[in-house]
Amino acid sequence: MTREMYADIFAHQLKGIMFHTDAYGVSLLHGYKRLANIHCYHAKTEMDSFMTTRCKSIEQLGEIIEIPAVTRIDIPHNATEAQLSEMWLKWETEAAEIYAKAVAAEPTCKWW
Repeated sequence: MTREMYADIFAHQLKGIMFHTDAYGVSLLHGYKRLANIHCYHAKTEMDSFMTTRCKSIEQLGEIIEIPAVTRIDIPHNATEAQLSEMWLKWETEAAEIYAKAVAAEPTCKWW
């Protein structure tokens, strides 16, 4: 994979970590305990994916890839459970597209 592809993946993963931690907070605020637990789990797995990607990129390219600046996904503090779920679906659709491109470029990749 290229440096640029790794940079795109890192940016997406970092944005995902922020999204899931913010969605976790809003879910807790409104008592959506099940949704909060799900976002907590996904924040942790996204962080694991980020670290694995970091390791693999260094192994493959022999250098540290700079991570582009990312902006947070705005999650209104008054978002309903349905709105949070809709935002999450949009997020996961974007993730599937990014990982599909990465796997197409690196078909033997097993970590995503």
